Amino acid sequence: MKKIMFFASAALITCALAFSVSAESPLTITNAAISDSATEGVSTVTFECSSAVDTEQLSMILTSEELTEDIAFDKIVHIDQVEVSENGTYSFSVLNSRIAANATELYLNIGGMGIDEPAGCTIKLLSVVPGDCDDNGAVNADDIVLLRKYIAGLTTSINLENADVDKASTAVNADDLVKLRKAVAGLITLD
Repeated sequence: MKKIMFFASAALITCALAFSVSAESPLTITNAAISDSATEGVSTVTFECSSAVDTEQLSMILTSEELTEDIAFDKIVHIDQVEVSENGTYSFSVLNSRIAANATELYLNIGGMGIDEPAGCTIKLLSVVPGDCDDNGAVNADDIVLLRKYIAGLTTSINLENADVDKASTAVNADDLVKLRKAVAGLITLD
């Protein structure tokens, strides 16, 4: 009887240790990104997890506002079809129409069966704002200064897609600076 009690106690301790180890390592999300496919109106979100997760058990939501108790239901996109590649990258598709037009970030939250602590991360949206060279959401004199520094070779920290305001060539040059100055002065609008 003592042997049975010993083995039963050992089994319980082993189970408790296994549970405590899994509870001490919560799920984390890394390398989250979104790739836009404007022609199809669909974007693909990719991410990696700290541990393998059964995609059938995932409960995922994507929002353009931080998840709070009072967030409107129509601001939440529920994800139900997640694929996992051989290298462990998870992905799903989302209609661009479900992402708020003025959103600058998306918030991905993952929970579900077998996940002790839900995980979340922020995905910065790559939006083109002509003239917004410093990527802060506004076009102003700071962008002119940054573009001048870039053209002079004094910096490489610039959003090249936003800096190419004239779209006449693929290079960012003095023509872009002239057009940006006119836009900041209110003489033209950038599109």
